Amino acid sequence: MKVGYGKIGKSILFNESLWAAIGGDCEAPAVITSVARYNPDDTFYLIGKSDFSRLSDAKRKEVAPNNNIIDVWGDFRRGDNVTDFVVNWFEKNNVKLDTAFFYGGPAGNANMPDKIKTVKGDRIAKVLECFEN
Repeated sequence: MKVGYGKIGKSILFNESLWAAIGGDCEAPAVITSVARYNPDDTFYLIGKSDFSRLSDAKRKEVAPNNNIIDVWGDFRRGDNVTDFVVNWFEKNNVKLDTAFFYGGPAGNANMPDKIKTVKGDRIAKVLECFEN
């Protein structure tokens, strides 16, 4: 399966030294790293901006031990049209995604309806309205 992945609002930072104390910087890379690790036969295309292609080979191997994460933006060069770069990349490389998912906001894991408990654990937390169907 060919799966697209991105984060809405911020770049995905795999380099922990760039993570802030707030803002959920660690969450989006943790999600894609885990999903890619446990689905070695699938290929994951980073369609949102990230620092993946700037990682050392050793760090990239740590993040994607199955070598199944591809940074679409890694081919971006000064002068490329940022608006249609991703679409053009997929056409040029003859890749058709089967599905895609996006991590939403600084705390995307808190936006899963009927799954996350409140801090006290006595009830299910409400999600942001934009994440409800």
